[in-house]
Order: sequence, then C-alpha cells, then structure tokens
Amino acid sequence: MQYFTARVRDNPDAELRQALYLEALMSHSLRVRLTEGHFQDKFRECRNCGARWIVYEEKETDVNIAIAMLTDAVRDVYDTALLVSADSDLRPAIAAVKRLRVGKRIVAAFPPRRAPKIWPPPLTATSRSATPRCPIRSSPPRLSPRAGWLSSARRTGPNRLLPTVTERGQN
Repeated sequence: MQYFTARVRDNPDAELRQALYLEALMSHSLRVRLTEGHFQDKFRECRNCGARWIVYEEKETDVNIAIAMLTDAVRDVYDTALLVSADSDLRPAIAAVKRLRVGKRIVAAFPPRRAPKIWPPPLTATSRSATPRCPIRSSPPRLSPRAGWLSSARRTGPNRLLPTVTERGQN
C-alpha cells in the first residue's frame, strides 16, 4: 500500500493529528510506504480591499501519485488500483494507465467530506453582488492532507473490493 501526503505547516494541532495518524498507519503494516510532497507558500491579495495573506499550496503529491500509479501498472504490480483522492489533476495519469495497460482497473473515490466545492458560489436571485467576498474576511482556507492510493485490491463479492497489502500473485 502506498500513502501520499504533504506535512501540514503552521498549525500545531493539525500537525500533531497528522503525525499521529501517519505513525499509526506506518506501524499498522511494514508494507505501507509513505511518500511525501510539500507545501509551498503562495501570497494572495484581495482585489477589493487590498488585504494580504499567505496560503499553502500542496506540491508534488499528485505527481508522486501519478508516477507510482503508472510505474506500478507498467510493472504489472496490481490488477486494480484504488485511488482515494479529490484531485482532478490525476485524470491524465489514469488515462495513461488505461492506454498502456488496457486490462488495468482503477477505482476512484473521494475522501470523506472532500467533494468538490464551487468558488465563488453561483449567483442566485437573492445575491447582492457578483464579486466574491474576500476569503480573509469570511474564513481562512483550511488545510487538509490529501489521501493516497492503494496499489492492490481483492474482490470479496459482487462489486466489493477490499484493499490488500499483498502484491499481485502473492497471498
């Protein structure tokens, strides 16, 4: 199993929760591999009020997932990949796997509470302005680590897959 993430920054509570989660994940099985990206500072400014703030943009995690998914497909490490991510940037990697290894299955799922959101919200009859509100005045952006993907899965019944840590051909 492979897990991809970036370490949360500048939020001690979230950093602790993430560290505890990753430690528990890694101690659960010696076959879990952790691949880390990083967060990069991005400076933002509100065009309306001039407020400035820093947001953190996750880097390399999606690229690491894509490379691992493609490499493992070409090496025939899995029959079915379970991809748990809300990142649409992985669509080209999925298409490449399908093109290079026609028989491979990729099951994609959104992590809990990570369905795509629309920003700015669409205008309604009660909207007063088409200008989005300054994010710093409403609520600061929340950081949460992206989930990774499992490199193999086994069928347990009709339309049910269970993740496994065994590679193809080994039980």
